[in-house]
Amino acid sequence: MLTGRGLALDRSDKVQDIVGARRLRDLARRSTVLDHTDLTSYELRNVEIAGVRMCCMDPNLGGFIRFLEDHGLVEFDIVGKGDRKFTNRLKLQKYAFLAKRLGMPFHYRHTIYLYGPYSSKLAADYYALARGSGQDSGHAASVPGGFRKDDFLKATRNDPNWLEIAATIIDRNEHTGGRAALMEKVCHIKSGFDREFIADVLGDLEEHGLVSVRA
Repeated sequence: MLTGRGLALDRSDKVQDIVGARRLRDLARRSTVLDHTDLTSYELRNVEIAGVRMCCMDPNLGGFIRFLEDHGLVEFDIVGKGDRKFTNRLKLQKYAFLAKRLGMPFHYRHTIYLYGPYSSKLAADYYALARGSGQDSGHAASVPGGFRKDDFLKATRNDPNWLEIAATIIDRNEHTGGRAALMEKVCHIKSGFDREFIADVLGDLEEHGLVSVRA
């Protein structure tokens, strides 16, 4: 369920469904409690909810962000414009995507986007946390025991470029058969990166068991 007094849209997330955005803003302005059935699946995927409390927010997100901060992997300074804030959002997206491979029980669904796999629901949740509207919704203070945090720290890099390529490789590997085809696909959609760098990231992922690629 959602409640809230207003809605803010971040242009950096490239909201495309203007009609849906206006409808959701109108619903939020009524100060009513909304069930997810009031919204179309397209609106839930593409409209970022900020300033609207998400009562179904993933309870593991707060603890995971604290874990990332404690290890110097991200600053939870994400609201607004600027390269640093954008980089923090990008890193949160990719770290969450990779953490799912190592036992973090997130329910976020990522789809391929301009900077690699992206979850609009995750974006809505971390904006709500940053703006204070999710602080009293029962978030875990630490990561769950099933999360292989030591493996996560060994396998990942504190580098937005590495994270973008790593998440893209994992995502595309699920849709591409064979090493050669995977490399060609990733090199094509990430043409701004050197092929050697992409190959190195793939090697890192294989070394730590985050991806298994057919020859």
